[in-house]
Amino acid sequence: MPRHSLTPLGNSWFQLAALALVISGLFLIIDFAPKITLPRSRTAHRTAPAPAPQAKTHPTRHALPPEHAPSRAGAGAPASTAHSPIPQKRTPPRPLHESAAAELARAKGAFNRRDYPAALHWYRKAAARGSAKAQVKLAYMYEEGWGTSMDYPRALQWFSAAARQGNTDAQWAIGEAYCSGNGVEKNQTTATAWLEDAAAHGSPNRQRTLAYAYLDGTATNCPVKNLSRGLYWLRRAAADGDALSQSALASMYAHGKWVAQNYRTAFSWYHKAAAQGDPHSEDAIGLMYLNGDGRPTDYGKAMHWFKLAVGDGSAEGAYHMAVLYEKGLGVARSKGKARFWLRIAAEQDNAQAEISLGHMYQTGEGVAANCATAAKWYQKAAVQNDATAESALRQLKASGCRAAH
Repeated sequence: MPRHSLTPLGNSWFQLAALALVISGLFLIIDFAPKITLPRSRTAHRTAPAPAPQAKTHPTRHALPPEHAPSRAGAGAPASTAHSPIPQKRTPPRPLHESAAAELARAKGAFNRRDYPAALHWYRKAAARGSAKAQVKLAYMYEEGWGTSMDYPRALQWFSAAARQGNTDAQWAIGEAYCSGNGVEKNQTTATAWLEDAAAHGSPNRQRTLAYAYLDGTATNCPVKNLSRGLYWLRRAAADGDALSQSALASMYAHGKWVAQNYRTAFSWYHKAAAQGDPHSEDAIGLMYLNGDGRPTDYGKAMHWFKLAVGDGSAEGAYHMAVLYEKGLGVARSKGKARFWLRIAAEQDNAQAEISLGHMYQTGEGVAANCATAAKWYQKAAVQNDATAESALRQLKASGCRAAH
């Protein structure tokens, strides 16, 4: 018998020992089984989740009546064809579903290709998933009739769905609908409430737009002109850092329009807007130094601000630089440089510069007189309905200049 072979008896003992170890292991597993959570099988019964706690409601002017509240289907679809007479309480927007993000991307691509039916299809899908952005886009498509027939009531349903998520574009659109009566009965009070709510929670741009509507009025007289509300919203937008609002408010104080004239306050607001690179404000500060409005006349500082304005695209700044060179204010007088800056301004359709160039060529002041060139510049300004240019052009024609006819 081979030396290293096991006898039948020895082999059985090994088998019995192994069996004992297996049995011991089974008892250990059974003992520790309660500590292990095993996954449910796919066919296992699922326990219904506990209902979410109901949010407490508070009676505010933004609360929705029950019939206008979002349906249990969520923000994915309009609740009804009715609309809240006043802005409802804002709720946090739903997180963007991954599929909705893809659908939005496809919709945008289709819209950019002018494939409006495809864009409508994808916006519908994303809107149904609760995307407020898609709901607004879809509403605009119904409103404009892109890829479908115009449907104002349907547009308002989707605007309302987005507005329930606090989308200010939707809130503004609903306000405009109540102003115009598109898809809903005109109601100036309700329109104003929606517009104010959108401005209160929206961008300074919305606040500025609402301010202008109150101050200047609109074709529909909606909202009704209201000086105090207009100034309130303009000041609020300006305080929020909107450069255009700051510049507009400064201009009011500089010229005493709707407010008492106050150069110091005007300069302060112009300076805030200029710090953001607003070319109109930079040019306005230059004019204040040029004319000595509210501060000592300083041609050097005027030139500084005019240059900044020109660098930010101001045609007016270029024209005012031409004035300084024409009159030799703070700089050596130079007809050539004056003409150069007039051309820079005229190339940006500045009527004052075009009229000045026309006069130069008509009289031969600093240039060779040229009737045709004079008429060309006058005509450019006259196209902008400038009364001075129209008068100069008539006089030029009356003088016998053939090129002016």
